[in-house]
Amino acid sequence: MKRVDVHYGGFAYTIPDTTLDAVQAQIMSALRDGEALWLRVNYGSGSVLATDLLITSGTPVALAEIDDAE
Repeated sequence: MKRVDVHYGGFAYTIPDTTLDAVQAQIMSALRDGEALWLRVNYGSGSVLATDLLITSGTPVALAEIDDAE
């Protein structure tokens, strides 16, 4: 299973069951249209909390694809 780790505002979040390409495409599509994006992520381990991150053209964000099969 693949997931994407998102580093935003000094915290680490996760998006399960997706790929780096899919998340990048979602972000780039919103920014290309001049829109902000509320990106749904999970926060925490064990019991996770659904969290929305506001992504804008000036938002620093780092993405890393993790493959649990490896």
